[in-house]
Formats: sequence, C-alpha cells, structure tokens
Amino acid sequence: GVQTCALPIYTFVPSPLAESRWLGLYAAAKGYDGMLRWAAFNWPRDPLFDASYLGMHGRFGWTPGDAFILYPDGRPSLRWMSLRDSIENFEKIAILRREGRFADGLARALESLEVHPGESRTAGDDRVEAEIDRASRRGSHL
Repeated sequence: GVQTCALPIYTFVPSPLAESRWLGLYAAAKGYDGMLRWAAFNWPRDPLFDASYLGMHGRFGWTPGDAFILYPDGRPSLRWMSLRDSIENFEKIAILRREGRFADGLARALESLEVHPGESRTAGDDRVEAEIDRASRRGSHL
C-alpha cells in the first residue's frame, strides 16, 4: 500500500484538500492494495483551537494536523471527508476491475497520475473521477 509520509502528498491542515482526495486515486493507479496513515486521533492539547503538535514533552513539532485527521467527539475534519471520498473512489475502481468494467478511458486517466515534487499533485483527478462515473453507469450498482 501507499504510506502517506512516503509521498509528497499530505493530509495536513495547511495542505490543499485535493491532495487527500488524490491519495486513493494514486493508490489505485499504482496497483496498491491500500494506504497507511500513521495517526487518526493523536490530538494536541486543544485540537479545535490549535492543531499544532509538539510531540512528547514538547521536544519537537509536526505540521498542524499531521498527528490527527479526526477531531474529538467523532467530529470529522474536511481533510477526513476528502480522504473518505478518496477511499470510496479507490473501492469503486476495485469493483470495476473485479466486474470486468475497467474501461480504457479509466485506465488511461489513471496512468496519467504521477507525483511531481514541487508541482500540483492533483492534476488529472477530475478526469479519473469522470471516467469512474462513466464506467459505473454501464450497468452498475456503484
């Protein structure tokens, strides 16, 4: 699977939301079977006020939101909702592959997804989502 810290694609508070939406598409394009995010709810003292995390004993800091993607009391973050959409797209692609409805247009759109450090990592995601929708409409339950 893809590990979020191994790519220049992040789910931090200051990261573009499109990056978390892109992760599932990238994992599907590369044939990964899933993804790993190291923490979902490792909250700082008051995550609703300050998303910064200083680590154990305040010795080092991480980018705001690195240590969590969900808020206390079951509150989702926009980053989580975008990542959830990404996971749903990953699953739709898996279903289309299993059912033999993985169309050439979708294959070409997925092939176009690449990580280019310093550039937008979300190029092509709208095209892939359009191809998922097109393939899904061909006699599907997606």
